[in-house]
Amino acid sequence: MPRHLKPVDLKGWVPMNPKSFDIRNLEWVDDARFEYLGEFIGQKIMNHISKKIGWVNTPFPEMKRSLHKRVQDSISGRAAPYYLRNPTAKPNHNPTYKRLIQFSPVNYHANYCQFYFEVYFEGADAFDGDDPHSKLKPKINPPVNKDEIVIFIGIYAEKDEMVSWAEQIKDCEEIEALAHFDHVNELIQKLSEIDVNEYLEYEPYVVISDIVSRYRVQLIRQSLHENDWNGNIDSILDKIMSPILTYFTEIGNLQVSG
Repeated sequence: MPRHLKPVDLKGWVPMNPKSFDIRNLEWVDDARFEYLGEFIGQKIMNHISKKIGWVNTPFPEMKRSLHKRVQDSISGRAAPYYLRNPTAKPNHNPTYKRLIQFSPVNYHANYCQFYFEVYFEGADAFDGDDPHSKLKPKINPPVNKDEIVIFIGIYAEKDEMVSWAEQIKDCEEIEALAHFDHVNELIQKLSEIDVNEYLEYEPYVVISDIVSRYRVQLIRQSLHENDWNGNIDSILDKIMSPILTYFTEIGNLQVSG
């Protein structure tokens, strides 16, 4: 299904509350299209992983599975130190309002160091009340219209969260986690220098700091009247995925020193 999902397949599929976690969104997340869309996005990421790793045939995305070499050696013979995450649709039994797919270096929880896709639906404005930094991020203006979706692609990392996670799993020392955070800042600086504006509604939102790092772009709106995707997803991934995979590989393989 993910290879054949069309925009028109999503027409009329709208969460009751498109702005917040809400039990009224239960029917929406239980719809098969929730997983189909996640698999569609996951396949886009997997296609670029295949180029990096050297897979002849791109594996079907097994969501919430590590692509680490300990799992995949028999397929690739090379390290794939990444984690493709399909977040729970009902955190704390509270159904979500957006479609989120995360991709991270294998040694960090995807909430703390991630490349992500966020898909918003009719009525959404992309304000996240659970995120203390959300008021600083660009909103969808005007909110998502009827029969369209809005897709964000981005990078997020938070220094204290990365250090705390490293301490928990004991995969690296604090000084290395700090170096990994700095490495993400370097990645975001590199991404900010790549011209992708022709695929976007607005210029990239970039934050490079010693606390939190962000790279966030809003793709041109996708009509759900169409049988074909407008091409912006593939075009922007062709430009940005190579450096993302390079930097995440170096972090995942502990090749960044403090």
